[in-house]
Amino acid sequence: MAQQRTSTALPLRARLARFAARKSAWTLSRLTTAGKLVLLGYGVTIIFVVDTRATLNYQLFGLCIALLFFAVVLGLARRGSFGVRRILPRHATAGVPLRYAVRLTNTGDREARSLELAEDIAWPDNGSPTRRIRSVSTPVDALAPGQSRSVTMQLLPVSRGLLRFEGATVGLVDPLGLYKGLLHIPAPETLVVLPRTYPAPPLDLRAGRRYQPRGQRTTIASGDSQEFAGLRDYRPGDPVRHIHWPSFARFGEPKVKEFQDEYLTRLALVLDTFPYPPPSQWAEAAGEDARQNAPDGSAKRSTAAIHEEQFEAAVSVAASLAVARRQQDTVLDLLFVADEARQVSAERGRGDEQALLEALAAVEPCLDKPMDVLERVVLSHAPFVGGVILVLLAWDTRRRQLVDRLRAAGLEVRAVLVADLPNAAMRGLPQPDGIIRPQRLEEDIAAL
Repeated sequence: MAQQRTSTALPLRARLARFAARKSAWTLSRLTTAGKLVLLGYGVTIIFVVDTRATLNYQLFGLCIALLFFAVVLGLARRGSFGVRRILPRHATAGVPLRYAVRLTNTGDREARSLELAEDIAWPDNGSPTRRIRSVSTPVDALAPGQSRSVTMQLLPVSRGLLRFEGATVGLVDPLGLYKGLLHIPAPETLVVLPRTYPAPPLDLRAGRRYQPRGQRTTIASGDSQEFAGLRDYRPGDPVRHIHWPSFARFGEPKVKEFQDEYLTRLALVLDTFPYPPPSQWAEAAGEDARQNAPDGSAKRSTAAIHEEQFEAAVSVAASLAVARRQQDTVLDLLFVADEARQVSAERGRGDEQALLEALAAVEPCLDKPMDVLERVVLSHAPFVGGVILVLLAWDTRRRQLVDRLRAAGLEVRAVLVADLPNAAMRGLPQPDGIIRPQRLEEDIAAL
């Protein structure tokens, strides 16, 4: 046991390096650009102060120390009280700069000058380490007591997901302009970052209309049948044109006309959330990649990182197809399996595509269920759709058999593989309908 603890403990040099890195980051976050230049001058002059004959070096060395010392003292002496209110849009998009307004209010009893405003942002603890957001601090003019000012902030969400604002940080710059004290203001808020989309060709699968069971909410648009069936109570989302106004006037509550069963054009967009190979084989796959790609046995990227890049590319492909142009009366169903089987439907022309993008913003790989779950979901939904688009993470025998079963049921099927190179599972199998490389998403999506 003692040997195990010794082997897992960090060496003293690594712990000292980590401590120094944290302290350096803490110091640099509190220095302005001018303060960093003075610190750089301090570092340059300290190299030459060993020469006792160079009195100028001593003078510059002492000046840098004095400036930094007084700047820190004056900065620590500054105090303030502020309030923050954000005006955020409904959504942001990964890879697209986000601009929004923040209302900063001086709630203290003193005038505040030389301010800088920055956001405190954190992804969930279980989020991917590659999910980051880039932000910069924004200078703010002087604020009198009780005065408010609107500040334009700009962020760059690097990836999709739920963006959590923990609060804001106000930097109180000292009179010398070298050091800033940081005042944290709690202001929790969340914003959904949608996956990035690319121009995609129209969804034209020549899918015929399919029978939709009565009572199943399929779409707001009418299908082939307009035969009146009866009245029912109004439910949120029902079209205004279906309200039966005489009954509304008679009973004082809105009633909606129901029609007979309809035949509609319906498509299914299936996102494969099952990595290949399964996570249980990642260690073996990483070893194989290392032997093939690195002579010294060290892989350049971990298998988990490669799968994450591939999965994020697949989500962008699904999002791009979800917002692609299609016929006006076509319903699109998004199907995937995460913690449970999910179905999200959207009708063209109603802005329902946002619901599809919101679902894709939160989707995660399925690591604890077999591939059979996705097969059951897709096959049980097949009788209600005329065409299926599958965004796949691999092209193996199981996925190929799923495509064959859907085509045998008379459906128009298009299988799209998202992968850098054809993997071993593709050997001996017919090529999928399209291959999209994660490094060339825009080019390959446009060529579908």
